[in-house]
Amino acid sequence: IGFVQIDRVLVSGDDRDSTQLDLLAEELRLAHGALGAITGELLGVSAMLAGTMVGMAIAERHGADQALLVSLMVQPDLRHRGIATRMAAELQSFLAEQGVRAVSAQYPSGTTTANTTPLC
Repeated sequence: IGFVQIDRVLVSGDDRDSTQLDLLAEELRLAHGALGAITGELLGVSAMLAGTMVGMAIAERHGADQALLVSLMVQPDLRHRGIATRMAAELQSFLAEQGVRAVSAQYPSGTTTANTTPLC
């Protein structure tokens, strides 16, 4: 594959109507079927290849120093190439710069094998 660029995105309270949030929300709806539970600040990174988003990692801030990973996705034909690993590392750095000290991830019960396939 060609060069994959990793970009950062931060969407907070006053920006909730922004185009960035609309794009992130649509990706989350597609991935999880709903967005109602997301209420905090969203911090994320996207992976871009030739101007097209091929992956994203998004966390929701909970309080001053905690976050929950709400999505980590890579386009299926580009998996197992280290893209998710790079995004996770970049997101971890981004969160640390924003004062987040603990990040957790949670999978809902009944998650299918397709949803838990390794992404990198």
